[in-house]
Amino acid sequence: MSDLLNKGFILSLDYLYDNNQITSYIINKFILSIDDITFNNISGIRLNSYNLVIDLKQSTDLPIIGYINRIYPNSFVNITPTLNEIHELAKAGAKIIYLDASMKIRPNNQTIHEFFYKVKSLFPELKFIGEVSTIEEIENIKDLNFDFISIKGDYNIINSIDIKNINVPIIFNYPFKKSLNCNKIFEMGFNNIIITSKFCTPQYRVSEFIQNIF
Repeated sequence: MSDLLNKGFILSLDYLYDNNQITSYIINKFILSIDDITFNNISGIRLNSYNLVIDLKQSTDLPIIGYINRIYPNSFVNITPTLNEIHELAKAGAKIIYLDASMKIRPNNQTIHEFFYKVKSLFPELKFIGEVSTIEEIENIKDLNFDFISIKGDYNIINSIDIKNINVPIIFNYPFKKSLNCNKIFEMGFNNIIITSKFCTPQYRVSEFIQNIF
């Protein structure tokens, strides 16, 4: 399992994992069949689960990006919010961790700077993707040495930043709300585009998806 992300799509399996009609066995079959279902330029798999990282890390040579969505009291950060989630993902075998790198206050009143300094000191071997949504948030973390920066929402933000000063691959987290000109986005300077597994389910109907996999 590699921790390097080539240019291309990152397939996020949130939709499949959250659907109670789909078992880990089916998801494994899905991963093994990726090369046969048009997504031949997928460069990574994003998983929202400790258990799913364990289940799937032996099914693919693609880099696995792990995160945990967990809600804490008095915190607006729920994408890998604390060290507990980092420990869980590292134990499961994820080599790349996806986390909220916004300016929101984390659990225990931590800023992203306080949190990330601690994370890097404890897990120097891991790579990290920091998710942001605004130019201000990008400026806020550019000195933290994230391995990748993920922009959620408006891909045009990339036109307002100095990519040379950031000097790390930039990812676009596609919210799946409208059609997307992927070639244009790659040409703008993005290294990767995160897409949802909804794209792989015919008209989002799980029964048809299962029939196609088998």
